This record gives sequence, structure tokens and C-alpha cells, in this order.
Amino acid sequence: MEIENLRAWGHNPLTHEEERMLNRLAYAYGADDYIDPADWSAGKRPIMEVLGGHSIEGDIADHDVDLASELLSGEFSDIEDVITEWWREHSVNYHRPYTNAIVSNRLAPTGEKLARRIAKDLQGDAKEEFLHRHSLLLARCKVNGKLRISVSPIELLMISNSGNIESCHSIGHEYYEGNIDYVCDSHTVVAYYYKNEAYSDELAADWPFKTWRQLIYLDIDAMSAAFSRHYHHQRDALGAATRKVLFDCLAAYHNTSPKPREGDGYILDNSSRAYIDSGFFNVYALEGGDIPTINIQRQSIDCQLPICPWCDNRVSPFEGIERDGARYHDDCYPNAFVECAECGQETDRHDMRTHNGEQYCDTCYSELFATCSRCFGTHRRESMKEQEGNLLCQVCWEYNNPTCQRCQRTIHRRDARYFTGDVYCEECFNETFFSCSRCGLAARDEHMKMCGGQPCCQYCAERYGYDT
Repeated sequence: MEIENLRAWGHNPLTHEEERMLNRLAYAYGADDYIDPADWSAGKRPIMEVLGGHSIEGDIADHDVDLASELLSGEFSDIEDVITEWWREHSVNYHRPYTNAIVSNRLAPTGEKLARRIAKDLQGDAKEEFLHRHSLLLARCKVNGKLRISVSPIELLMISNSGNIESCHSIGHEYYEGNIDYVCDSHTVVAYYYKNEAYSDELAADWPFKTWRQLIYLDIDAMSAAFSRHYHHQRDALGAATRKVLFDCLAAYHNTSPKPREGDGYILDNSSRAYIDSGFFNVYALEGGDIPTINIQRQSIDCQLPICPWCDNRVSPFEGIERDGARYHDDCYPNAFVECAECGQETDRHDMRTHNGEQYCDTCYSELFATCSRCFGTHRRESMKEQEGNLLCQVCWEYNNPTCQRCQRTIHRRDARYFTGDVYCEECFNETFFSCSRCGLAARDEHMKMCGGQPCCQYCAERYGYDT
């Protein structure tokens, strides 16, 4: 697989825009202090001299494994059926459908070798049909993209946070802090493949959408490098292109033959924070080279992701909403902040006041509602009335200020007179009722009887006798 239009680019020192983005990312990683571009430059300067810049990039065609899997489950399911059956017959430990087998065999060229091997067991038209369909599948999956090899601090921080690449170095995962160490060491290089698609997040709108990534640990003096596992699929063609570009640059730097040989062994001196897949290395060295020494020092920058105040879990910089110096998860923010039903301003839920199921900020709540001095219930101010310096709800005001049954005037409760549940003002009560001289109870005037010259109610008159 050929890589075309290869070019080196990138500035040392960083441009103002690159430095600004670097420290936005460093802050996103939770670094208490910014990353000094001079620390990055000091660590990566030898590698930049080898590459001719902080990045080198070229055009390359490869096969889209995700598209292949999609096609194999639909239009080309007949191909998967044939190879699945072949795997069952020839593999004692068969445990995968062809969608995984074809990924493991990298589609091409190893995928083509696998197809030819399987075709040997097929007969007549079945053989020709299988090879034809397999060639069509490879053609459909072929895409044009770009291979980038870089020591840019931004690229190193973003090794697992754009596109569909996810690993232990992703934000919030176990070894995400190690990306800070990768930025400033003198060994780590990242290679990745991307198509002309963008991955957007809140820090930038146009991250390259990565579909493959590999970390390389380069030892310039030993003329060797250790190549780690591929993410998220094994892509031998891209791995081979990366080795070729890197060792062509290294050979030109040392003025030697660009023909690396595969070797064994390496020396690992790790920061313990930057996790390395030590069991998945492929080591290569130029003629006369030695085993690589990987020395990644722990940086002093303390990087801790912010904690969401709502759920007390850490928040990735590529999600969440900032508010009042804190960062909330996208799902937590609506729970933590709600809009005031009156003014529409978002306010911390803990500071909100509730009335009839509606949420109000403290200012609006105080302006709209008040507490009744009698029943201590909360009511809208416009529905309340003031009396003797106290606010009363409508019910309590009517209770404190009943209406005279006779003249319909409103009177204060303490001035009211009552008869069989009816309310009267003093004047109307005196005009309508009298007080029995015997029992002292009030009675209507029309029921008055005279007993010994004194007014009596009908009950007492019948009991004690009344004047005739």
C-alpha cells in the first residue's frame, strides 16, 4: 500500500492558536497548571528533527472495516456464510463469524490470501462466484484517507478522544492522565488514519475523525522503535505504511539504509501513569540499531477531572456544561438547574422555591408570594389582603372579617355577634335580638315574652310562666 503526497508540517515553537488549544485541552484534562510548550519542545525536538516537523502526513487508500462488517451482515451475507462454514470445518477453536475473521485478517492483502485458501476447497461455479463476490466486497470497502504521524501535543492528548477510538487513555478512563506524560517525553509518537470527516466537540469543531490509531515508542539513538497494538481494529496495511514512513525518516536522519528488521526486546522505564501495552509490542530496528529504551517520566502537572456537583462523579471535558466554576454532566445539568417559571432564569435546584408544582428563583418567589399570618400557607400576593400590618390569604381574611347577615357590612371578627351560626354586627344584633332575663341567652324580638315584667325567651316563659 503506497502513501502519496507525503509532507511534513508543524511549528516549533507552537503557533499562538496551537498553544491556546493545548492549554484548553490541558485544562480539560484537569491540569492545575498549564503545559509549558517549552517542556514539550525540549522532549520532542529530536523526533521533530527526524520527521521534519511535529507531524508528517500523506494520502493513503485502505479498507473500511466497519463498512465491511455492515455489508457482510446484509448485501454480502453469502460471503460470510461460506467463510463461517469454512472456519467451522478447519478451526478446532472456532469462535467467531466472518465479520470478525475478516477484520482479524485485515481484508487485504491477508484477506485476499484467506479468500484464495478457502476457494481451493470450493468446486466449479461456487469457487468463481465466491472469488468474484469477495473482490466486489473489497472494492466496495476501499476508501481514501490520510495517515498522520505526529508528536504534536494536541494530537498526543487526543489519542483516544476523537472519532470511534476508545481505550484506557480516553478521558475519564484508567490511564487518561498518562497522556500528559506522553506530551513531554522523548519517545512517544502517535500514528492515525482518518477520512475527510470531522468529529465535533465543545473544545473544537473539526477534529479529524480517526478510524485507526497506533502508539509508537521511538529510540532515535538506538535506531529502533516499539510499535504498540492497533485501535480499534488491527490494520496491517496501515501499520506497514507507518513503519515505512517512520523508518525512512529515521534512516535519512542517520544516513543509513531504510530497511528495518524485526527484533526482540526493549527496556521499559514507565511513569506508571502512562499505561503501555508491553505485551503487544512489535520491535523493529535499522541495520546496526539496538533494542529501544522507553523512558516516560511522570510530569509534575496534577491532572484531575472535575467532579460533577450533582452526582459526585468525574466529568469528561468532551461532555458537560460549565456553570459557576463547576462542570456538570449533560444529564445532570437539567436536574441541577431549572428555569424559573416567572423570569426564565436557570437557577440551582437547591436554591429554587416551589409553589403548586412550579419552580421559582428566590427573587421571583419573594416578589410573587407571601405567607399568611394566620394559616401560614403560601399564597400569591395579589390575592392577599393586609390587616393591622399582617398579610392574610382570602380565606383567612374572610374568616377574620365576616359579613353581617342583616346589613351585609364587613366587620372584624372580634366585633361580631353570633346567633345560630349567623353573624351580625353589634347594631343589627341589638336591633334583632334581646337577652333573656332568666337564662341570659339571646332570642329574636318576635319570640319575647314578659315574665314578671322582664323579657324572657319562649323557653323560659313556658317553664316559669309569663305575664298574661
